[in-house]
Amino acid sequence: MANLMIMAVLLVAVSTAATVTDAQATCAAKLVSCSRYILNTTIKPQDDCCNPIKEEVANDLSCLCNLYKDPKVFASLNISTAQALNVTRECGVTTDLTACNSN
Repeated sequence: MANLMIMAVLLVAVSTAATVTDAQATCAAKLVSCSRYILNTTIKPQDDCCNPIKEEVANDLSCLCNLYKDPKVFASLNISTAQALNVTRECGVTTDLTACNSN
């Protein structure tokens, strides 16, 4: 139930941003399974979270960059960008916001 609520809030936050496309909303929806790992740092993210992150880094990094660089997206969920990036690191993805500069 908590994941459903987080997904709804995330999709609303993403869909109301002026420059957000349907593809970005789809990208955000793929990451909903990561919410429990963001909110509970004592558990290591599993494949249900890590695989979508890895796929987005490989296939649509600009979508992740737009999510990470828009403070409204995570702020609407009371999550910091640092918390979101920590899950990315815990998944073994070494790409960080510096990769967004070349994107």
